[in-house]
Amino acid sequence: MKSLAVLSLKGGVGKTTLAVHFAYFIHETLQREVALLDGDPISSSLRWHKRGEGFPFSVVPLGEDYGKHDWLVVDTEAHPSHQDIERIAAQVDVVILPVTNIESLETAIEIQPLLGKVSCLAVVNMAPPFPQRDGQEMRMALLSQGLTVASTLVRRSKAYETAKLEGTSTYHCSNRLGKAVWFEFDAVAREVVAHV
Repeated sequence: MKSLAVLSLKGGVGKTTLAVHFAYFIHETLQREVALLDGDPISSSLRWHKRGEGFPFSVVPLGEDYGKHDWLVVDTEAHPSHQDIERIAAQVDVVILPVTNIESLETAIEIQPLLGKVSCLAVVNMAPPFPQRDGQEMRMALLSQGLTVASTLVRRSKAYETAKLEGTSTYHCSNRLGKAVWFEFDAVAREVVAHV
């Protein structure tokens, strides 16, 4: 089984949004069996899953058996301890570090030594839409610190909020830009899968 965890010391960086969309990508684009493990104490992924008709893949709370799948996506809690970070990194193939601002950039740098030999990819998340350059500048700052960074940015869009409210992905939500946002995310997801 292949596995990835979305991890950050900072809350509010879009871990759940990325985890849900990675699971959708694996299920729908790669056509593989996937389980989404919700490690967040407030059950963010499970809540999202329950808002609509349910995701087309398993969503299980931390501590429950997730069965046999081709892939496991882990939505981690905000503010994990250093011991939890080391434990998670030892159990997955790749760690995704979402970065939205200078604070999350600093925590991504702080996490790096705790990850051991696991493959790691920073993803600039919730970047302002073009033509603003904030996201690209954040990407360059991450690269200058020696992190491996996805070349595609995940841009901020109301389609993500619509998807959350409707309990689905941006591809299936009612937002008129949902499919365009999905195809942008698809490029990021392909970079992540290449790291596994």
